[in-house]
Amino acid sequence: MNSLQRTPLRAAAVLGMATVILLAGCAGGGGSGSTGVDGDYVAPESDIEATLTVATAGGTEDAALYDAATARFNERFPNVTVENNFTNSASWTDYINKLLSQIAAGDSPDVITMATEGIEFGFSKDLFLPLDNYIDQDQEAQDLLADIADPLVESFQKDGETYLLPNNWNAMVMFYNTRMFEEAGIERPSDNWTIDEFLEIAQKLTTGSGDDKVFGFGIPSFSWALQPWLYSHGASWASDDLTEPTLDSPEMVEAMQFLQDLVLEYEVSPQIAGSDPYQLFPAEKVAMTAGGSFMMVPLQDAGMDDYDLLPWPKDVSQTSVFGTSGVSIYKDSQNKDLAWEYLKELAGQESQMDYAVARTNTPTTRTAAMSPEFLGTIPQHASLFYDTIEMAKSIDAPTFYPTLEPAFQRALEEIMGGADPYTALHKANEEVKASISND
Repeated sequence: MNSLQRTPLRAAAVLGMATVILLAGCAGGGGSGSTGVDGDYVAPESDIEATLTVATAGGTEDAALYDAATARFNERFPNVTVENNFTNSASWTDYINKLLSQIAAGDSPDVITMATEGIEFGFSKDLFLPLDNYIDQDQEAQDLLADIADPLVESFQKDGETYLLPNNWNAMVMFYNTRMFEEAGIERPSDNWTIDEFLEIAQKLTTGSGDDKVFGFGIPSFSWALQPWLYSHGASWASDDLTEPTLDSPEMVEAMQFLQDLVLEYEVSPQIAGSDPYQLFPAEKVAMTAGGSFMMVPLQDAGMDDYDLLPWPKDVSQTSVFGTSGVSIYKDSQNKDLAWEYLKELAGQESQMDYAVARTNTPTTRTAAMSPEFLGTIPQHASLFYDTIEMAKSIDAPTFYPTLEPAFQRALEEIMGGADPYTALHKANEEVKASISND
C-alpha cells in the first residue's frame, strides 16, 4: 500500500497496514485550478509548474512504488516537482495522532491518502472533497473503478458520494504449513470450514514440550489481525453507527475468551507476549497463523515455500476483515485539478501492477490481483487474497479510534495474562467512554 502495513509496523505488513499522504500544493508557476469540483473539468496544461509535497508513512517498498508513480506523473507534467517525505510511525494510532497535530498546526494538505483506520476521523473533520464530479467526467477513472471490488470503493463513500480512490488493501486469511498438514495426515479443509475444525486441527498439530514445542496456531496480536475473530462471532468493538465503544458486549467477551482459551486452556498457541508468529511460522514452530498478502515477501525471504491459504473459519458467521488505503483531495485545496491527476496515478492500473510485482499489499484492481505477477505459484490458493473481499467487513474505525485501539490492546495483554475477559474489557470500555465525554 503506499501504506502502513497492518502489522505492528514493520510497515510489516496494515491496515493495515495504508498511508496518509499530504500533498501541499505550493504553486511554482501557478495553480492548476479547481474546474472539476462542480463544473466542466479542464485538465491542467502539461507545462504547468507546481510543487507537490508528500508527507507519508511507510518503508522502502512504499517509497519505490511512489517514486515509480511520480516518474509516470512527471512524463505528463515535467515541471511539477513531487517531494515524497516518508516518516515512520509505530502504529495507525500514532500516525493519526500526528495527522491531528499537523492539521491543528495549520499544515493543511492538498491531497490526503488515508487508511480505513482514519477515514471516519476525516469525515468528521470534513477533510475530503467529493470526487464524483471528477469521476463522472473521466472515463479513465470510471474504467478503473469498474475493475475494483465494490466493497473497496464503498468503504470510501458516505451519503452516496465518493471521497477517495482505493489504491491498495489487505484482508486477513489463514496461512498453513502444507508439509506439516501432510505429515499429520490432515487434508486441506473445505473453504467453509468451521471454528471447531480449526481447533481440532490446531490440537492435532500441537506437539512436543518446552523449547521443542510446536504450536498449532500463532496469534498475531495487532488489533487489525484480531478483528476476524470478533466479526465471525458477531462481535465488534464499536456500535454499528460508530458512535459508542462496545468492548464489553457479551459477544466481545465470548470472542476474547476463545482467544484466551487457545493459549491458556487448549495450549495450542504460544503467549503473544514475547512471540512473533511471523517468525515462528517460517521456522515451523507454529503450523498455522493469520495474515495478508504482505506476508508473501517475508516468507519468500525466509525460504519458505510449503504453505497455502484458507479463508477464515466459520463461527456464528464466516467473516474476515479488510482495510484499504485511498487517496483524496483536501476540500480547501487551491490545486484540486492537478491533485486529481496525481490521484489517478497513485490509484491507477500501472500502480496496481507495481503492487502486484512488489507483493507488499494486495492490488485494488482485479486485473492486477489476478495477474501471474501477483498470484505466482505459491501459495496455490493465492486468489483468496482478493476473493476474501466477498466475506470480509471493513475494520470498524470510529472517530475515537486513536483511543479505542490502544485500550483494546491493553485489555488484550491483561486477558492473555489470565485476567477475566469481561473485567479487562469493561475497564477498557469505560476508559474509551470517558475519553469521548471529555472531547
